[in-house]
Amino acid sequence: AVIPPHYVTTHTLFCLRTPMDDERQHFLCAVFNSFVVNLLARMLMGGHLTTSLVEQLPAPVWQGSHEQRRIARLARRLSTAEPARHRPIGAALHAAVARLYGIDEGMFASVVEAFPLVPEEERRAALRAFRRSAVAEVSLESELS
Repeated sequence: AVIPPHYVTTHTLFCLRTPMDDERQHFLCAVFNSFVVNLLARMLMGGHLTTSLVEQLPAPVWQGSHEQRRIARLARRLSTAEPARHRPIGAALHAAVARLYGIDEGMFASVVEAFPLVPEEERRAALRAFRRSAVAEVSLESELS
């Protein structure tokens, strides 16, 4: 979560140790809350995330790329959106993070299926968003050729 300054949190919430601008915080929050990194964490740890495990998770280094900034914008929008908008924004965010990790459609389908407690429609929405982003990527490549 991105918690505003001067708020008290419990000891189980990981806090940044170094200053980081809001855009990067939202990006990091999105990555850590994605299906992809959530599955990686569950595979590595079992039931409790320790500080050392979180520090070892493979988070992309912030480069300020277009895609990283888009993920940060989606995370910010999700944090302030009406509940009716959560599903499409969250789906786009999960798809964008999966693409950032270089995951293909088959692998993303497997990742999404690893979350049986997440409502099926939410998982399907993420897969549809992933497919739409693939179509958009192909369209852009053909326009540039």
